[in-house]
Amino acid sequence: MKKTMKVISIITLMLGSLNVFALDSKSDAGTVIGGVVGGVVGNQIGGGVIGTGIGIIAGAVIGSSIGKSLDRMDQQALQDAQRDALRRPVGSVVEWDGARYGSRTGSYGRFTTTRNGYHRSRQNETCRSYRNEIHSRGRSEVRTGNTCQRYDGSWYEVRNSEVAYY
Repeated sequence: MKKTMKVISIITLMLGSLNVFALDSKSDAGTVIGGVVGGVVGNQIGGGVIGTGIGIIAGAVIGSSIGKSLDRMDQQALQDAQRDALRRPVGSVVEWDGARYGSRTGSYGRFTTTRNGYHRSRQNETCRSYRNEIHSRGRSEVRTGNTCQRYDGSWYEVRNSEVAYY
C-alpha cells in the first residue's frame, strides 16, 4: 500500500507540472503519457526512486508513435540500455535488441548520451542530452532529449533551456 501511494504521488506531481499548451501533437501527448506509465512500470520493475526515474525517461522516449509498437520486452531492453548509457562516459553508444529479452517484434535501437552539463537552477545536478534511435516493424524514429540526475541517483526529463552544457 505504501509503495502504491508513492507511485500515485509521483504521478500526481508529474501531472501537476504539465503545461497542457506545450502538448501540440499526439506524439507529445504520447510522450507525456508514456513518461507517466514508464514511471509506474519502472517503479514496479526497478523499485524505488531510481527505477521510477529511469522508467519516466524511457516511458517518455517510447511514448511517441513508434514507441507504441514496442512490447514489454522491447521496453525493458530499451530501459536497460538507457540505464547503462547514463552510467557510461558521454558519447558511449549502447545498443539494444528486444529479441535478447524474448521479444518477437524485431525491434532494436541504440541509446547515446551526447553532452554533459548541469541544471541552471540546481547546479549540483549533472545533466545529459541524449539521442535515442528506435527501429520497429519497418519504421524508424530518432528522439532527442535532456535528463538530469537528482542527488538520490534518479533521472528526470528537462527542457534544453534548463541545462548549461560544458
